[in-house]
Amino acid sequence: NGSEYDSIPAGDQNTQIFIPTMDALHMGIEGEFAWYITRKWTLELMFSIGDWTWQGRQTASYTYNENIIVDSLGNQLYYDFNPNGVHVGNSAQLQFGGFVKFEPIDRLYLKLQAIYFGNNYSEFDATTLVDENEGRESWELPEYTLFSFYTGYTFLFDNYRLKLNFAMLNLLNKGYVSDAQNNDTFATIPGTGFDANSATVFFGPPRSYNLSVILLF
Repeated sequence: NGSEYDSIPAGDQNTQIFIPTMDALHMGIEGEFAWYITRKWTLELMFSIGDWTWQGRQTASYTYNENIIVDSLGNQLYYDFNPNGVHVGNSAQLQFGGFVKFEPIDRLYLKLQAIYFGNNYSEFDATTLVDENEGRESWELPEYTLFSFYTGYTFLFDNYRLKLNFAMLNLLNKGYVSDAQNNDTFATIPGTGFDANSATVFFGPPRSYNLSVILLF
């Protein structure tokens, strides 16, 4: 379930529609496996296969400055649209990955991770899921794979331990689209083509570094 606002014109007013609740069907399977090849080498694999879709027709309320809009007779105005079967947006519903971990000496580890992201759809636009576009699928984002590297060492002292960890995320500095809005009315050139030209996108972060120090008494 969820709720959201979406912009839509009503006459010459800058109005919104408020969707109080929506039902989604989440189906899928996921798993994780670890293989301790030797005392120094570990291989871990994971997968997540999902099929998350919105369910049923929806009725939303027109609002203006967070107030419900009514007609000249005092009747509340509604907006009907149909997202039935449209995939839930901005969440990769197909993921495969894993890591290889190597511990050359006691308390030192090096780990290389790779994760594939696919079946990621842009967030639907309620204002265009009407008439011949009822239940039409949102634009699907390009698939991508990210690599990351991790390493760390634990120092032992008489009364405490010091853990030093370092991570290099998005190791190959890959450019990718992480989120998108389908048929965005705020795009530079708005469109309703249910494609890349009609969407606004958010790019994932470039290569980044993380250093942490943990002191254990």
